[in-house]
Amino acid sequence: MAQALHKIQVLTGNPTATWKFTAQKTAMQAVLKQTNDVLVLLCTGGGKSMLAIVPSLLAKHTITVVVLPLKSLNVNYIRKLDEMDVPYEHFFSHSTRISGTKNLVLVSVDRAQLPQWRQALAEVNLRVKVARLVVDEGQLALTADDYHDALKDLYELHQFQMKLVIFSGTLQPISETALIDTFRMAKSTIIIHTPTVCPELQYILEKPKNSNKDISHRVLQVIHHHRPQMSPSDRVLIFVPYIEEGEILALLLGCKFYNGGKDITDMEHQSAYDSWIQGSDQIMICTAAFGAGNDYPHVRLVIHAGTPWEMIGCIQEKSRAGRDGQPAKCYFLRGSPRKMPEIPPGEIDHKGQVAIYKWLYPTKPIFLRYGLTIFCDGKGTYCQDDSSYQKCSICQPSLFNNCPFTNHSSQLAKRPAENTLDEAYHISKQRKINKEAQSFKYVDGMKHSLEYFNNICAYCKVHGIDAPKHSILGCPQLIAHDYKHHSSYINWRNLISYKSYHSSICYFCHVPQCHHQLHGSFVKGSTQGCIYPDVIGPVVYALMMHF
Repeated sequence: MAQALHKIQVLTGNPTATWKFTAQKTAMQAVLKQTNDVLVLLCTGGGKSMLAIVPSLLAKHTITVVVLPLKSLNVNYIRKLDEMDVPYEHFFSHSTRISGTKNLVLVSVDRAQLPQWRQALAEVNLRVKVARLVVDEGQLALTADDYHDALKDLYELHQFQMKLVIFSGTLQPISETALIDTFRMAKSTIIIHTPTVCPELQYILEKPKNSNKDISHRVLQVIHHHRPQMSPSDRVLIFVPYIEEGEILALLLGCKFYNGGKDITDMEHQSAYDSWIQGSDQIMICTAAFGAGNDYPHVRLVIHAGTPWEMIGCIQEKSRAGRDGQPAKCYFLRGSPRKMPEIPPGEIDHKGQVAIYKWLYPTKPIFLRYGLTIFCDGKGTYCQDDSSYQKCSICQPSLFNNCPFTNHSSQLAKRPAENTLDEAYHISKQRKINKEAQSFKYVDGMKHSLEYFNNICAYCKVHGIDAPKHSILGCPQLIAHDYKHHSSYINWRNLISYKSYHSSICYFCHVPQCHHQLHGSFVKGSTQGCIYPDVIGPVVYALMMHF
């Protein structure tokens, strides 16, 4: 443990650094031992990343694999490792092998689901023992698996005998058993956790706003008030629930927008992150895609510009602030109340959808720190429990006077704020129209190609025969070309599979569900919605087999 602490001191450049918490030291001991699986639930800023990095430096004849479920985590780990001059290997999208010359290997959760990764990991394990597999932000396996296919069946990551270590900074006690089961961790799994108090953070929950425009107006006021007090190293994060609102705020503030939209490239993600980290942009707008993993120390201000959808994400996002231990402010600018979410009987609300609703729209005032801590810790903490805790806006209503409401944000725009907002919304609307026009053009091209084969036999057409539409299994050309009649075609068709990065594709007609003109809503086990049956499959088979 003395060696481990010395490594931390060297990596941080702080010769007097010590364990952040007793739990961090306990977790380091558990991770270094080659016995039990470990579930590490340390609060944000609790030193989880050191639990992955230090073992790779101490156990020089073994490999530590770190699986990262978010692009922002990948970017942050790479930046941190480069700054600390830690050797590592990154398994990229086109990688096919692991060299085994580095003791630390990074891989995204998407890549870790591919056959290339499984093969590469098995091969390197024959040469250098893979001692431990670490999964950061493991709670996403419970909270994001409904929209991120790569987060399903994560137990498959554990492909041979190696220690499994799962990190999380936001997991409610009721979800611990489910997470252990999701990863198929051993019954003897060691669970280590710390309270999530975050004494340096001050929570300000403002009255509900009537519209998104009102929220945007208030964001400008908050920025206008706090920005003059910030040093060059200080940063601001503004989280939005919708991409359209993020684009508008980015226009208003003249900064980058980090989001998980399909049209955003890795290069654009990197550009937004670099501009913010390096300080050319002190402010960054972001969605939940940036809610975990970033550990820039001097975030002085976090603004939730809109109503958060879930408690887990909200806690992750506000915890980006104050990681240097210095006071930071977290504003929550909510919209009008919506209907409270309903959780089916017997299901666990892992995301905290009901909890965030009750925290944002309580029937009677809830102390903000108490509402946040009772969710993750099972025991609430009040601002009054310790003199070092920043007081929230419920405990200290005078906070609202520190950043008064005004009608204009004069320094952010030469014209009145209302005109500036109208212009930004108009530009955003025009961009949306242009984007939809491009999408329609793409869909029209696909539709035109599919229609070419629609009322005839696609297989016959490939062979230059205009035959009326008939069942592909009864196609005389297919039967003539297939010595097993049509069984070879059926066997080929049954072997087709699509990965998560292919998005939604119908297994019956193989048409993507990217637009209603191409394919209706999927109905499991049914051809309902298939507008173009027996087109793509027969065409591909004909080309593959005979040309």
